[in-house]
Amino acid sequence: MLSSNPLVSIVTICFNAEATIRDTLASIQRQTYEHMEYIVIDGGSTDGTTGILTEFESVYSRPFRWVSETDRGIFDAMNKGLQMARGEVIGILNADDWYEPETVEEVVKAFARSPDELRIVAGRLCLCDRSGRKLYYRDPSPDVHARVERQMPVHHPSTFVPRAVYDRIGTYDREFELSADYDLVFRAVKAGVSFFSAEKVVTNMRVGGLSSVGLKNDRRRVLEDHLIRRKHGVSGAFRYFLKDLLMVYYRKLKRRIFGKFFVLIRVDLE
Repeated sequence: MLSSNPLVSIVTICFNAEATIRDTLASIQRQTYEHMEYIVIDGGSTDGTTGILTEFESVYSRPFRWVSETDRGIFDAMNKGLQMARGEVIGILNADDWYEPETVEEVVKAFARSPDELRIVAGRLCLCDRSGRKLYYRDPSPDVHARVERQMPVHHPSTFVPRAVYDRIGTYDREFELSADYDLVFRAVKAGVSFFSAEKVVTNMRVGGLSSVGLKNDRRRVLEDHLIRRKHGVSGAFRYFLKDLLMVYYRKLKRRIFGKFFVLIRVDLE
């Protein structure tokens, strides 16, 4: 069981993120929950990112550590952050994204409401454009165990995992460049880990990150998802693969036809 006032570690990985990381850092600064530490794993940025981190270090009052060195991909960097983290609960916040001011506090309350010893808390994700304008929302699946064979049932940037779960199932498999988080959730489900919802928007995510844009990345993600399903013995894995691949081309065609008009429709509907 978690302590009544658990230390929460937030890990950010970044590379040449000077255009957006100030928003990320500001959201960490604004957190209402006090007992937390912040870790940044920079991949050897050549822009002004490290200068921004140095500035933040001088004004941030909670524990803060950061390193800048080359890595072997985003999940290698995440594993470095997990290794450095000392908290009972760990969240991963991308350098394009930002938390609501009460995010960590709400997550700790959600853990306190959940009775299971091994559990993960997932919250609502708000998708934003590059300027930060809110577009639409995505909720975690209400039944992760039933949904995981079909698709990733939670949203990585709004998911918080206890150290005890990582100790049980391991960290990210670097074999997967884009979908290692999906593999991690599969392993958690197979280990009997429970999932609970924070019931609020906890993370704002800019669309356009490594795993969210580009036909090449979309196809690679679909292939990795297929390999993960096969790894975990999902029956009908090839059927899901074909369906996902068709959806990639359908979405590409839809964006080409409707462009920004489709995004505006989604905004109006929310």
